[in-house]
Amino acid sequence: MDQIQASVSNLPYDETKMPLPVGGGFLICFTERFFTDLAVALEDQYMRDPKKLTLGQILQTDDQLVIPRYQRPYAWKADQQVSEFLDDIEACIDASDGKELFLGTTIVDSGDGHTKSIDLIDGQQRTTTTIIFLVALGQFARDTLKNEQLVDYVQDKIIIESPFPGRPQRNKLVASESVALVFENLCRKDWDGSFPTKLLDDKGKVRGVVNQTKRIKPVYNVLLKGIQDYCKKSPMENFERLTTQLLDRSCVIWIQIEDRSEAFEIFERTNARGKGLEISDLLKNYLFSKEDNLEDDAEEVWKEITSNAGNSILRMLKHFWISRKGYIAKRDLYRSIRKHADEVGINTFTNDLLEFSRFFAAYHSNERGVLRSWLDQTAFKKHADYKNDFVRVCTSYRLFSIAQLVPVVFSAVKALDQSDDPDKSAKVLLNLMRYIEAYHFINNKICNRIGNEVEKTYAEACVRFSKTSDFSESCTHLRQALNRKLANQTEYVGSFSELSYDDANAKHLIRYLEDYMANVGARSGQRVKIYDYFDRTIKDRSNYDIDHIFPQALAKGVLDEDVLHSVGNLLVIPQQINAILGKDDFTTKTKKLRNPSEYDNKIINVPTHVTKFLERYGSLDSWGEKEIKHRTYQMAVESYEALKTQHKY
Repeated sequence: MDQIQASVSNLPYDETKMPLPVGGGFLICFTERFFTDLAVALEDQYMRDPKKLTLGQILQTDDQLVIPRYQRPYAWKADQQVSEFLDDIEACIDASDGKELFLGTTIVDSGDGHTKSIDLIDGQQRTTTTIIFLVALGQFARDTLKNEQLVDYVQDKIIIESPFPGRPQRNKLVASESVALVFENLCRKDWDGSFPTKLLDDKGKVRGVVNQTKRIKPVYNVLLKGIQDYCKKSPMENFERLTTQLLDRSCVIWIQIEDRSEAFEIFERTNARGKGLEISDLLKNYLFSKEDNLEDDAEEVWKEITSNAGNSILRMLKHFWISRKGYIAKRDLYRSIRKHADEVGINTFTNDLLEFSRFFAAYHSNERGVLRSWLDQTAFKKHADYKNDFVRVCTSYRLFSIAQLVPVVFSAVKALDQSDDPDKSAKVLLNLMRYIEAYHFINNKICNRIGNEVEKTYAEACVRFSKTSDFSESCTHLRQALNRKLANQTEYVGSFSELSYDDANAKHLIRYLEDYMANVGARSGQRVKIYDYFDRTIKDRSNYDIDHIFPQALAKGVLDEDVLHSVGNLLVIPQQINAILGKDDFTTKTKKLRNPSEYDNKIINVPTHVTKFLERYGSLDSWGEKEIKHRTYQMAVESYEALKTQHKY
């Protein structure tokens, strides 16, 4: 990649149309000469025949692209790289002079040239996403435009048709094994838009594909929604614009090699550095160019900033910008930051960036007490209980993997410090943070909605906090905006019933929910710590186990596994009690828990949340499928109401 960067930097181009680093590649508007010169420069480096190809040209041949088995899994995230890719496509369409989207280099190994398959050495993520984009376009053409001719046009780019009857489908792309079965299924022309939990492999064996679906489905959903939103006003016209931009005005430099050892060498070189480092290098060079005006040593400043960012320098820079200025696409980030730094002065800028980077490091730290120490510099320093619960809430955000919250937490705390009555406003902010916690548990962890549905809502809240003269009103405004997007009880109850002990991630949510429900209305110092939120981040084992009320050992031939492992049959109890109860049946368990003193089992204390379970269910004569499903429903309804209404401190 260094050679490619050097080649690009030496080519002539209009200074007003410089390359802008983005998540999927470079958004540029160079002339045809640029691509010719770049291809020549690359040929000097690689001694091959690099050429500029559009995605449409790549997909119109009968050559099948294959992701080699040694490649990493498909890993683009719906609310990160995929959303950025979609943003770039739309930005190119909407540009007044029209722009081509340059997606970087695609490196392929053509082998001996006698086969119709080509190994894709570099370019898996964007190529796989492109095919999913085409699938979504095909679904839109079928469902909204009702135009089978357009469906056929799109499908022609997805599969390789055989003139002979009865031949199996050949896709233009053989995807990574991490998504292969689900990917092959959605590429079918008769795909109905569903994502089954099981599919047949090429040997006719039924295989579970839940994990594959988790990689593919959010990507498809984001792309389909993006198409629907963009085409809302002029469905046919904007559909044509999207399709044309994707296939005819999005291009790569295609490098074809023949030596597999060289393939690995180039693959390592092109992936040794990511797009995040490119923006950080630009910013570093900018800071060092201003060194004479800096009050502090430029090298030391940059060292601390990058150290605080860890491996997430690009994300930190984007969050820094959002916390002050609101939403921004990654392609615009460097230019906007540089312009801002010029406007406010290099020292003000570096001090602001250092301050945010220290918060960023504290927020993401796996060491207990680091975020609490950062809060000691804010209005929370006078309120130990508020501070402790604020840390707990922020750790739950990390448990939920909602990265979009980082800038809004920072901007809200900074606005709190500037409010007329920080002590009074501290509780207002804590209640907002607790509501946000409940919101994301409902929408994202239970209902499986994508996190970026509120990305712009949070970005707008950051701007509001940075300019507010009424802190409480800004908090109320954000809560009302989230409340309008909150999943309803019906959706929550339906998704809640799918929680299963079989899912490793769900085990954390089950512990979390038991902790939340046991501590509704409790102050920080009154909490019963059933689930330590640092368990997941530092991988400590919880002091509480998840017990199957109907024991697993007795379930064979009596209960289906999906009922056995459903949340209604689970109870979070201390390890000591779980060890004592062992494989006891329901009746024996409840007797021991209700009257522990009558048994020589050394149960010293039965937790309150277990006592409440016994009060409700302990008198039942039996425990089976009916009781489990009933409890699942009750837990869903009660937890939804508690999450929605009982978040105030």
